[in-house]
Amino acid sequence: RLRALLSSSGRRLNNATGRKYLLSGILRCGRCGTGMVGRPRSGVPRYVCPNTPGGTSCGGTATNAQRTDEDVRDVVLTALDSPAMAAAVYRAGNAEPGLAEQLRDDEDQLAELAAAWARREITRAEWTAAREVIDQRVERARVRLARTTNAPALALVTEGDGRLAMTDRWLALNVSQRQAVIAAIVDRVDVNPADPRHRWDPDRFAVTWRV
Repeated sequence: RLRALLSSSGRRLNNATGRKYLLSGILRCGRCGTGMVGRPRSGVPRYVCPNTPGGTSCGGTATNAQRTDEDVRDVVLTALDSPAMAAAVYRAGNAEPGLAEQLRDDEDQLAELAAAWARREITRAEWTAAREVIDQRVERARVRLARTTNAPALALVTEGDGRLAMTDRWLALNVSQRQAVIAAIVDRVDVNPADPRHRWDPDRFAVTWRV
């Protein structure tokens, strides 16, 4: 019943379209450990290990964004249904000094990088390679910043009576709020190679919890 409610056509998550990907900063390539980024292929949103020239990423891992979002969401809501897990996460929040300033500096650097490319001071390849690095740093900083206020984030879904109430609350959240909830409880999700015998392999996702 819960799965049908979450996945119904009228209430399906729309967090894997455009440039807003739910699990940015959370997914890691299970082959090389690189942070995965959101990129569509033939109009289908996916998370991919970026194949950055001169970088250490392997570029060999990809997963359907919508189905990945749904699987990780289900794991998170199931975990939060445990009072012990929720209580442990509430105690784990610690602010990181200077994180907001770091995020602002990185966003300024992205703007400067774009301006340098517009002035033809760097090539498109140089701009793309540098942007990949900064984009990943920005996403990681946003996730860590969300964790500094994890208790209010978790309250967005945990203040209610039972799992159905939690599900209803999740459906009412926007993408940024859902990201904050996930960041409060999940440190990372490693995306391992898929089992070719299965059309969809949820066992390829390995969640590392924050507590």
